[in-house]
Amino acid sequence: MLKAVCVAIFAALGSWGAREAFAGSADSRVRVNGVQFELRALVLAGDPEPLAQRLDGRWGALQPLPQGSARQVLGRQRGPFHETLTLSAGPRPGFSRVIVAVHDLRQASVPMPSPPLPLPAGARLLNVVQFADSADAAAAWTIEVPGAAGAVLERLRIAAAARGWRQLAAPSIPEAASKGFWAQRGGRELTVVALPSTGRARLVLLEARGAAAALPPAAAP
Repeated sequence: MLKAVCVAIFAALGSWGAREAFAGSADSRVRVNGVQFELRALVLAGDPEPLAQRLDGRWGALQPLPQGSARQVLGRQRGPFHETLTLSAGPRPGFSRVIVAVHDLRQASVPMPSPPLPLPAGARLLNVVQFADSADAAAAWTIEVPGAAGAVLERLRIAAAARGWRQLAAPSIPEAASKGFWAQRGGRELTVVALPSTGRARLVLLEARGAAAALPPAAAP
């Protein structure tokens, strides 16, 4: 299915947009809030906005996004398949990073996995992303919590230790999100990172087998 979708994209671009393979562009499957998507990552020659304008009406329809969004999103419906194309700035000037996502509407959603740690009072679960089909697959939970990030992280550290997680060095994360911790338990790894937010702490909890850094590259459609 993904191959056919990508062929249709290239056909819609014609000779206007040359293409090259994106490193690690093997097909992958993710579940977002219990809904399964098939994904493929590509790199296309051209900047996101002109590529999106070229594809609008030829492959799908441009979707409305907040003003100033750095992404361009197109969508279309073919029978039971809902297909989404997300374009953002590429690995170098003049190229776009592309995520193609296909959702088969005939597939029922599945229950979402519980977070690996109890969430603080007032926490709001924003989304859950699972990176494979297995029930034991890597998963990431994004939550918003009232209060300062440092205090929330300290409560989560205590909760992790009480559940047998052995805390290690802080993860390597961007300066703007410099708060977090990393822990191991058995063959699992847990990374907790605080992201910049206003008035509330936004956290990502990532639980994976082995090295968390080895997760496949994927983006929520």
